[in-house]
Amino acid sequence: MAALAMAAVTILVVAFGVVTGILSATVVLDVLALWPLGALAIPAWLFARFKKSSKALGLPGLLVVTWLVAALGLHLSAWSLLPSAAGDMVGPETGSISSVDLSLDISGRIDIGSSPGSALYITGPLRTGGSTGVAEAFEQTANQDLTLVLAERDDSDWFRFGGWRLLINPAARWSLDLAADVVDADLVSVDVAALSLRAASGRVALGAPSGEVSVSVSGPIRISVPDGVAVVVVGPAVAPPGWSRLPDGWTSNTPGPGWRIEVVDSEAAVEIVTR
Repeated sequence: MAALAMAAVTILVVAFGVVTGILSATVVLDVLALWPLGALAIPAWLFARFKKSSKALGLPGLLVVTWLVAALGLHLSAWSLLPSAAGDMVGPETGSISSVDLSLDISGRIDIGSSPGSALYITGPLRTGGSTGVAEAFEQTANQDLTLVLAERDDSDWFRFGGWRLLINPAARWSLDLAADVVDADLVSVDVAALSLRAASGRVALGAPSGEVSVSVSGPIRISVPDGVAVVVVGPAVAPPGWSRLPDGWTSNTPGPGWRIEVVDSEAAVEIVTR
């Protein structure tokens, strides 16, 4: 009986997660895709009834719990063989592409990191609930330059998530135009040529730029920069201790070309921190 109760609770937890938007509805597809695990509960139940064993009667419930927990775990870990992985996408090989001009504008969250692989980019949905559709890519190549637009598909139906994860290859030089509800970007190892951020909240980690790089920020963003890198901030922002005040912003007091961060939203609580 305890195993059956655990199975019922597990089903309720998954259903509650879908209904409340904590989990994507695709978790249901993933659970159904792993039905053979749950189907093992039927012969286990028949065996327990045949043997008339009270101990064996708990086995079907345990198998159902194992099925649901395994499906949920594989769903959250983005296992590539599940139906929810249909929204994952791998870009072209880096090849001769030296620079990428990337733009995206989504209603959910975007998590960005770097990928050491050979693909220019890898993207897929975050396995949380939300209204963000899966990504589709529009690419245009000119010589060694690639223009890339990532947009939400309108026909996602069940495939709605809390946002996207995006891995970009540091072998290319990237111009990034990012707009989302929440932005969480680790660009420390990425060669950034230009950066535009528009978000309701977020944080971005920058590395050492190769020359002077313009950054445009709209929204309450927390920007992390390496200590000792040249940074000029134009507009209202909270700067680290020791930085010098300018008539229209702040400077890190480090000479040479570096990050030029322009705060275009006067109401935004932009914060600059060093690490």
